Amino acid sequence: MEAVKLIMGRRAGLLFLLLPLFGHAQTATINSGTVYQTIDGFGGENGGPWASASSPYNWNALDSGTATALFSPTSGIGISIYRTDSVDGTSSTLPTDMSSLEQAFALGANIELSLQSPPSSMKYSGEWGDGTPGASGSCLSASNATYASYIVQLIQNIQSAGGVTVSYVAVQNEPNVNGNVGSGANSGFGACGWSAAALDSQVQALGSAFTSAGLSTKIILGEAYDYANSSNYFGACLSDSSCNSHLSVVSGHGYGYPDTPIAPGSGGYPALSAGYHIWQGETADNEATSFNSGMLDSGGAAGALTMAENMHNFLVTGQVSSYNWWELGYIDNSGGTCQNCELVDQNLDFTKRFYAFGNFSKFVRPGMVMIGATNNPQSGVYVSAYLKQSNSFAIVVVNTNSSPVSQTFNLSGLSAGSVTPYITDNNNNLAGQSSVPISASSFTSTLTPSSVTTFVATGNGPGGPSHLIATVPQ
Repeated sequence: MEAVKLIMGRRAGLLFLLLPLFGHAQTATINSGTVYQTIDGFGGENGGPWASASSPYNWNALDSGTATALFSPTSGIGISIYRTDSVDGTSSTLPTDMSSLEQAFALGANIELSLQSPPSSMKYSGEWGDGTPGASGSCLSASNATYASYIVQLIQNIQSAGGVTVSYVAVQNEPNVNGNVGSGANSGFGACGWSAAALDSQVQALGSAFTSAGLSTKIILGEAYDYANSSNYFGACLSDSSCNSHLSVVSGHGYGYPDTPIAPGSGGYPALSAGYHIWQGETADNEATSFNSGMLDSGGAAGALTMAENMHNFLVTGQVSSYNWWELGYIDNSGGTCQNCELVDQNLDFTKRFYAFGNFSKFVRPGMVMIGATNNPQSGVYVSAYLKQSNSFAIVVVNTNSSPVSQTFNLSGLSAGSVTPYITDNNNNLAGQSSVPISASSFTSTLTPSSVTTFVATGNGPGGPSHLIATVPQ
């Protein structure tokens, strides 16, 4: 098979330095003394039970080159959360993408199990894809304890079979979608409608079952199709001490894309001080009409620049700890929904979204915290900053302007001597530049048009090499 080299870190310093300065630089202040959320990582899922239906490539079993490009923090973009879906059957029926999740885990990603539905044998409808609620307030006809036991056994079986740890479990994917969207074992999407009260009862049963089984898997609740509606599904649990003691993450999906974030402490989302992490658990552009080779391709809305701005908005306004793209690689090349919304396309070509996503996922690592930054220092420029230690940090800047922009950064409480820019734009793919010196706690740089730039100070942290190459077989 022909090898295609993915070059993500080539030096383009001369071009960067020769760009003229345009206009007066308006200062963005980065303040390490102001601390917001802790980052859990950036993630996505890979296919699902339908993933080999029309694909020339089996996304359920990633080759090592593609897996490395997606999940390695040194030789790839460092995606750190891999989301897998449950399928119909017994607790011994494993997800269809075990091979891919095993590779992701080996490369350092945490595993999230997204429960699509209780098994059809435990539902009023008896159908995997029919989530019509019954008398219990959900599609579940079995007891909460019975379903909790099933979930425990499923997690244990995944961990045993794959040699992995399931770090997170989402109790129900999109509980506000209960129509018949598929039927039969392992076909299409599972669905289950739940009331908030029914979810409260299920979380209590699941938390108790985890404790009895010695599982440390963290529970995620919410996950409605649209972000604003998700609080209707985790709100009851948050106000119930018998439930919220088992809850770690509240999450909402971001449709229709690009959805609008909600600040913590408003719209039903908890304040950060409450101790829960907030996730944007899934989003994608379902209306993409062509593969995204440029920053503004696919009619603009599907472009990498729009995605990067949406990531910024959820991190800064929503103060999310995780941002997740629905499909890392998709399989529908027949004109169906989301045929072009992925990070890697059906032909194993890396879209511009892949690199723009990497401006966040590669350098904003789990355990870092978001710190104070001037959000919008000038028109069309958006800034966020993340800290590991005083001399190890990342500043991510999205320039939505169609021309170069000069931007000055003043640093407070940060002691690095220089930063290294990594640029994604129409001409660069996570391209490493010559380092920019920091003088008197300040530096100025020119942002290329329609770009995402991450300024990295590695200090004593892991950082990233300047040349990153993954070989992807076709």
